[in-house]
Amino acid sequence: MKIFCILLICSIVALGQSLKPNDWCSGQFLTNVINSCAGTYGAIAADIVDYRYLKPSRNEHIKCFRACQMIACAEYTGNGYFAANVPETTAYAFTRKNSNRYTWNLVKRVAVYCTRTIEAKPLTNM
Repeated sequence: MKIFCILLICSIVALGQSLKPNDWCSGQFLTNVINSCAGTYGAIAADIVDYRYLKPSRNEHIKCFRACQMIACAEYTGNGYFAANVPETTAYAFTRKNSNRYTWNLVKRVAVYCTRTIEAKPLTNM
């Protein structure tokens, strides 16, 4: 019974955290994710800089590198659907350089619009 209660409490805590912006996806965690994904898909330093400054990717492998990072930071689920908190996550990811609250809200509104427009279809069908 104690194990069941502990698992139940852990599940509730995990669910409570699952809909918050991924502020944990920064620092050393983000560095490790980027290094791992870059090694897997052959990204070089210039690709990482392009990604950080929101420039287009140079080929399909770099698109996969970016998707790998987004999945690790829970912007998308492993099966290709948007995560429930993708508007908040996207807003946080794209406004780190300019954390102005107006900019955050603007990016969040755009992300909400986009996710409603495509109706959470799998990324493979886009």
